[in-house]
Amino acid sequence: MIKLLLVDDESIIRETIGAMLPLNDLGMRLTGSCRNAFDALNSMENDMPDILVTDIKMPGMDGLELIERALMLNPKLECIVLSGYDEFTFAKRAISLGVREYLLKPFYKEELIQTLEKLCRKIRQSRRQRDGRIPELAEKLFALQPEDNVQAITARQVQEVTLASGCEDVLREAYTYLIAHQESQPLRAFTALRRTYASETELLENVAQGLTAMLASHGQYRAFVNTMCQYIDEHYMDDNLSLQYLADNVIHMRADYIGREFTKDTGMKISDYLCRVRMERAKTLLSDDASETHIYEIAEQIGLGHNPQYFSRLFRKYTGMTPKEFITNNKK
Repeated sequence: MIKLLLVDDESIIRETIGAMLPLNDLGMRLTGSCRNAFDALNSMENDMPDILVTDIKMPGMDGLELIERALMLNPKLECIVLSGYDEFTFAKRAISLGVREYLLKPFYKEELIQTLEKLCRKIRQSRRQRDGRIPELAEKLFALQPEDNVQAITARQVQEVTLASGCEDVLREAYTYLIAHQESQPLRAFTALRRTYASETELLENVAQGLTAMLASHGQYRAFVNTMCQYIDEHYMDDNLSLQYLADNVIHMRADYIGREFTKDTGMKISDYLCRVRMERAKTLLSDDASETHIYEIAEQIGLGHNPQYFSRLFRKYTGMTPKEFITNNKK
């Protein structure tokens, strides 16, 4: 949802704009409708908007000073300036602040909607790009190894990999993402995201310390690898189960990354682990009631019902016997 803040000292204008905008259709939410810049800044502290629509001439603090202060709070804020025909000098100053959207009063409903639609597309594209960089940086951070001289990951290492990735603006989110996915501690991740860091140096040092502790606390497998093993153990009968399925629906990380890290921790590919789980379950099923068992039923129960012949080949490769030979041997 994209958040919008309206600021104008004339209530009739605020009400008119609020009534004319199809917010639901635009995928937007109105965070506030303020009569002056001071109220607007207070509103931003509680609920930061993505788009600011403001009049220029207002008592106390004009719209351009509001924009200047607002951009200090949120440099990515998109601004739309509302102005009369006699305010060209204000328009020039607005452009110098980076404002590209300027509507002359009176403006048509369609003009404002089209301008908002353009900014919404820009914001959503930026969010998609940002969201894609967060897991990418998280993976690179987790691949860091402690420096030999200090036996720890350092702030310098964190800074180097962040700068090399061009992801300085998503370091905190990447660290939070890492905690949530590697440590399985959503509350700790939420705390990391909400924490206010005094400086970039403090953030870098905190991430370095967190990564060092994270590596030291890992047991046999990392948390997300354990999650994958557990999911396979419980859902081996699902014929859709695959590396890509786990990446998209369970772990929410790139398939090539979790596949590589799974092999690094367990010593086997995910496909081999899934095959082992299925074949061990098949052996149990074939042993439980061999006289009443049909091969195609076993195949269905372990997620290979679409191809019983394939199941038989896998079973023979795994055990050295066909399912029928296994049943016969189990009777002896």
